[in-house]
Amino acid sequence: MINRILFCFLILLAGSYSLKAQLYDSETYETESESGKPYKLGIKAGLTPTWIESPNMQNTKVQFGLQGGFYYRWNFNRNRLHLQTELTAAFKGAKFANSEAEYKRLSLFYLDVPVYLMLSLDDKHSHNVLFGPMISYLVRPSFYIGNELNPSFTHMPLKDFDFGLSAVYLKSFEMVGLSISIKYGLRNIAQYNLANYNRVASGGTNTSVYLKDINPSLNGVDFIRNLSIELSLLF
Repeated sequence: MINRILFCFLILLAGSYSLKAQLYDSETYETESESGKPYKLGIKAGLTPTWIESPNMQNTKVQFGLQGGFYYRWNFNRNRLHLQTELTAAFKGAKFANSEAEYKRLSLFYLDVPVYLMLSLDDKHSHNVLFGPMISYLVRPSFYIGNELNPSFTHMPLKDFDFGLSAVYLKSFEMVGLSISIKYGLRNIAQYNLANYNRVASGGTNTSVYLKDINPSLNGVDFIRNLSIELSLLF
């Protein structure tokens, strides 16, 4: 619940900006210092199918989450090259096709900061491709046992930062943009074997169990990598 409140707050804060169009407006270019380079501050939001690469976690499925935040785009000399950076909140992780009493979902709430080189494929900047590195900060993990509404574990032996690569296709219209992106985590975010974690569960009806007690066994789960696709509207 806290994760979703933070996410909604970020989107509402972004929505407080008055943003008129997706494309640059040549008559109302804003400038930085004396360079005269056009730039645009906007918001984005959408859905993100996510999953993890973890050979020893069983019955992994795709999870659907939300993502959204800000982007800042800067054009080089009004040509086809741009630099775009983002600050977005995203729910990542995976679901698991396990039984009622076994682990069912790993939800990872991240703040993502990708930095893209953006290339427009036409002079109107309608068709664009973006690619670049990304750093992510794990705000909170949530590990669910069975179909309970509250996570059993909100602390896990996972690394705070993840690093990855991202590639995007963006179709820009006059008032909105549509994008699809692939985000590939390069880092193993597990600190060590999950079954060796010695902190007891903090929620749900499983407050007396440890990760070593969970089924299917988490023994040997010492590798987790994030993967996701983002489907976004940009304003």
